[in-house]
Amino acid sequence: MKFSIPYLVEINSELKRFEYYIDGEFESKSLNAEITANVTVQNEDSLVFFIHVRFKYDSAKEEKTLFHADYITTFKNEDGSLGKDLTIEIEKEQLAHLLGMSILMVRGAMAMSLKGNVIARYPLPVISPLEILTQKLDTKESKFIVPIVENS
Repeated sequence: MKFSIPYLVEINSELKRFEYYIDGEFESKSLNAEITANVTVQNEDSLVFFIHVRFKYDSAKEEKTLFHADYITTFKNEDGSLGKDLTIEIEKEQLAHLLGMSILMVRGAMAMSLKGNVIARYPLPVISPLEILTQKLDTKESKFIVPIVENS
């Protein structure tokens, strides 16, 4: 399968300024980042990743989300339809590569959103796209099984 250059869209985000929500000095060890991703096939010919990113701050009193955002990246299959079954099988390395590209695009979008905020200096940790996908998808030999979603 050959996929087009991906399209990224931010569909939701919230950014809080630390000094208005947390008492005391900022401590980097209290900042935690997390990223999750899901993948589906939509419109018979598009591979779609939903990526959620969150930075939370654990203070002595409470945990506060300082930034969270949801992104969608879409890769159109240049070979045409991916099928009309309930699932398709895609090579693990290829799907991990596409998720890795998506995460790089998300990092760029986040850099723009976080500019001027204290958490801008703390990028997402190194993430294994293969590990993320392995936790979410079933496998069959060297392939991931990706669900096909019917759009209404």
